[in-house]
Amino acid sequence: RSEGATRSLTKCDLHGNAFTGELPGTLTKGVPFLKYLYLHDNRLTGNLDTELFCGAANSFIDIRLNNNSFTGNFKIQCLMENLELISLASNNLTGPLEDGIGHKLPRLREIHLFDNKLSSTIPTTIFDPTNLTAILMYNNQLTGSLTANMFNGASHLEHLYLNGNKLSGKLDDFVSAKGLEALKKLRLEYNSFSGTIPDFTGMPSIEVLYLYNNSFTGSLNADTLPPTLKKLKVSNNTLNNEIPSKLGEFENLEALSLNGNEFVGKI
Repeated sequence: RSEGATRSLTKCDLHGNAFTGELPGTLTKGVPFLKYLYLHDNRLTGNLDTELFCGAANSFIDIRLNNNSFTGNFKIQCLMENLELISLASNNLTGPLEDGIGHKLPRLREIHLFDNKLSSTIPTTIFDPTNLTAILMYNNQLTGSLTANMFNGASHLEHLYLNGNKLSGKLDDFVSAKGLEALKKLRLEYNSFSGTIPDFTGMPSIEVLYLYNNSFTGSLNADTLPPTLKKLKVSNNTLNNEIPSKLGEFENLEALSLNGNEFVGKI
C-alpha cells in the first residue's frame, strides 16, 4: 500500500465479504483522516487490539467490526474524542470491561457489545458520554447490580439492553436515577434480579419494559408503570395476587406477557 495513495481516505467499507485472517498492525498507519471503518460481516479472527485504531484516533466517527470472530479483551488504548459509534457485537471477546472507558470516548452515542463473552461488573464510566443514546450489551456474562449513580448523567439514553447476563439484586435504587427521562426501551430479561417490581414512573418516556425470566416477587402494581408503555413482559417470575384491572386503561399498550407467574382471580 502506498501511504500517499491512501492518506486522504475518510471511509473504508469492506463489510459483507469473506475476508479472513487478522487485522494488520499497520491498519490505520498513513490514514489519519479515516472516519468510517466498516469491516463487519466477514470472517476476521485474532486478538482485537484496539491500539490498531490509534493512527486515526482523532478522526474516527464510526467503527463496525461486528459479526466476525475476534477474540481477547475489549480495551480502548487511546483517546478517540470524535467516535460516535463502535460495534464489536457478535464476536468472541472475553474478560472484563475496562474501567474508564467513557473517558476515552467522550462523544460516544452508541456502543454495541452484545453476543460476546464479556465478564465483569459494568463500569460506571461507560455511561459518562453526555450524548449516549444506546448501550447494547446483551448476551454476555456481566455481573453485579444496577445503581442510580451509574445513570445520573445519562440524560439522552434511549436504549438500554442488558438482557441475557448474570446481573442480580433489586432495582429500587436503579429506578431512582435522575438521568433516565429519555429512556424508551429497557431490556433486563434473563438475569437474576429480585424483589418487587419497583416504581418506573420516573422514566416518563419508556415504551418497552422487559423483565421476564428473573426472580421478581409480590404484586404487579399498575400505578408504578408509566402510561407510555407499549410492550410489557414480566413472564416467568413469581408475581402473585390479581392482575391489576388498571392495565386496561393503558391506551398505548400493544403487547402484554404475564405467563409463568402465580396470579390468581378471574380473567
